[in-house]
Amino acid sequence: MLRKTLRSALVGVASGCAAVLAASGPALAGAKAQSPTITYRMATTGLDADARGKLQFKPSARRANFRLLAKGLPVGSYSLDLEGTSVATFNVVRNPRAKGGTIGKLNLSQRAGTLSFDPRGHNLQVSQNGSTFLSAHFPMTLSEAMENVEIEAELDNPGVIAGADGEAKFVSKDGRSRFQVDVGNLPADTYSLDIDGTVQASIVVDESGEGEIRFDSQPPLLNDDDDDQGENDQGENAEADNDSDSSEMEEMVLPLTFDPRGTLVQVVRASDGAVVLDVVFPTQPTGENGEENGEDQDDDD
Repeated sequence: MLRKTLRSALVGVASGCAAVLAASGPALAGAKAQSPTITYRMATTGLDADARGKLQFKPSARRANFRLLAKGLPVGSYSLDLEGTSVATFNVVRNPRAKGGTIGKLNLSQRAGTLSFDPRGHNLQVSQNGSTFLSAHFPMTLSEAMENVEIEAELDNPGVIAGADGEAKFVSKDGRSRFQVDVGNLPADTYSLDIDGTVQASIVVDESGEGEIRFDSQPPLLNDDDDDQGENDQGENAEADNDSDSSEMEEMVLPLTFDPRGTLVQVVRASDGAVVLDVVFPTQPTGENGEENGEDQDDDD
C-alpha cells in the first residue's frame, strides 16, 4: 500500500513538472525566435554637422544587450536619454584610427545589470548639458527598421520662369534619411530652398541651367575610419552605405535636420523672393518605380 502511494505521488510530481515545462517552453522558444538584433542609425540635429550615431539592440528574456557607437562629436562626456531622461553616460575621445576624428562607445547588458530599459518604440537622444546632438525613434521590430521608404515628386511651375522644372526625392532606411532636390531650365542665379517658409539651403544654378542640393541625416565624413561598416545593418551588405566617397561629395551634402514629408517645398529666387518652383511633398511613397528611383539616388551618392 505504501509503495502504491509513493508511486502515485511520484507520478503526480512528474506530471506537474511536465506541465510546467510545457507551459514555459513555447514562451522561451518564441522569445529566442523573435530576438534578432535591430540596428538603427541616429540623425544629427544640426548642432554638430559631423555628429553621427548607430544603435544596436539584441532583445532577450535574460540576456538583452544594447550598444551605441557615436562619431564626430566633440571630446567630452555625453548622456544617452530615453524620452528626455538620462539612462546612461559615456565619453567621446580622440579616435586613434581617424585623423582628427572622435569616437564614443556605450555597451549595456541586462546580464551585467547595466541595461534597465527597452529602447523599442521610444525616442532616444545623445545630449550634453541639455543640448541634443543626435536623436532617433527606435523601431519596435526588425521589419519596421528595415522598411525602405522612397518618395518622389515633380516640382510645380507657378509660371514665373517658363520651362523651369525640378524634382524632389526622399529615401529612408535603418534610421538614415536622405533628401535631394534637382532643378533645371533656370537662369544662372542663386536660389534658396525653403521648407514651410524656412530657408534650409542655397541652390546655385550655373550656365547649364541646372542645380541641385542634397541632404543626409548622416553626411559623409572624410576622416571617418569606417570601422563600423563591417557591422552590416540588419545583416545586409553595407557597401552601399559606405561614406568614404570624395571631398566633392562632402561639399555637396548637408545635414538633414528636417523631415520634408507633408511640407511645402519651394525654390525661391534670392534676388527678389519670387517662388519659381514648389510642391507640397507627399507623405507616402508614390508610383510603382520608387525603388528604382531610390537606388539611383544612392548610386549617385
